[in-house]
Amino acid sequence: MKRILLATLLLIGISTTYADSGQQPWYYGHGYVEGQIGMGQIQTPTSGFSNYSVGGFAWRVAGGYLLGQGHFNYGLELGYTGLPTNSYGAGGIEDTFNAGDIDLLFVGRYNFTDHWNIYGKFGPDFSMQKFAEPGGVHNYSKTFVLPKIGGGVGYQINQTVGLNLEADYAFGKSPSNVADLTQAVLNQDGISTLSVLFGVNISF
Repeated sequence: MKRILLATLLLIGISTTYADSGQQPWYYGHGYVEGQIGMGQIQTPTSGFSNYSVGGFAWRVAGGYLLGQGHFNYGLELGYTGLPTNSYGAGGIEDTFNAGDIDLLFVGRYNFTDHWNIYGKFGPDFSMQKFAEPGGVHNYSKTFVLPKIGGGVGYQINQTVGLNLEADYAFGKSPSNVADLTQAVLNQDGISTLSVLFGVNISF
């Protein structure tokens, strides 16, 4: 009980000190939500195929909380990225790859000025991947935990609204030809994913 009381008094003391100085305590921060659109793909190959569709429109929604004052902020972000379907074949006879990524990322951001910043992200990516082929012999639907990194540049219009441009990559298998892709399907490997996105974030 005494320890709890002492900790409470210490926290109050720190808060009072910062209040007197006109600054906020280090543990103060802000939440944010963001939406992004751009290009992305599951990293399957095109070499050796005559009919294919790889990559295309991608989107992402996320929310997080940043701590820290001044030039450097840090925190956590939870997001979901929707990726386009990759297909191989024609005339309705196609092999397809689908993926959607849920990630929990540590975020570090450096503010050059009141408007410009750069940031980096890393953490686990829960990539929900599905492969389907005519006849369904090797079909699978699995969730893979892949390491993910990302980074970008941001422009803060005002205290509430900002813009950003970023690239994200989840590290899995990256088959480069028909044989590699066939082996990845047989092994039911998790495939790398990539996205380059532009978006808007709202702070609160």
